Amino acid sequence: MFEYKVIPAPARAEKVRGLKSVTERFAHSLTQAINAEAEDGWEYVRAESLPCEERKGIMGGTRRTTETVLIFRRAIDWTEEEDAESDVEAAQPAAGNRREPLFRPDVLSRAAAARRAEPRLRSRDSDR
Repeated sequence: MFEYKVIPAPARAEKVRGLKSVTERFAHSLTQAINAEAEDGWEYVRAESLPCEERKGIMGGTRRTTETVLIFRRAIDWTEEEDAESDVEAAQPAAGNRREPLFRPDVLSRAAAARRAEPRLRSRDSDR
């Protein structure tokens, strides 16, 4: 089983001494990003360009853009005990105990259901 990590791809090629073309500088920026993740055990899988809608201005208009992300993965060994522990940790994350994102269908469906829940509105009497 694998866990996956998605990061934004570099948008600009940083200036590097000895690299003259934009292509060389951009390749260097990608190499830096991939090597930084590889140090933590992440294996580069691929780059994806995905459509994204974002709000534009106060009037609520939307603008469609394309975002490019880099996808990494690393192998994990899950047991049923660790699976139960991760569900508890996902519900109540411990302060200072940062874990990389883990994408599992059952966790994602619960999170999506929570986002779809209707907001709780207060009555005008309770505002006073």
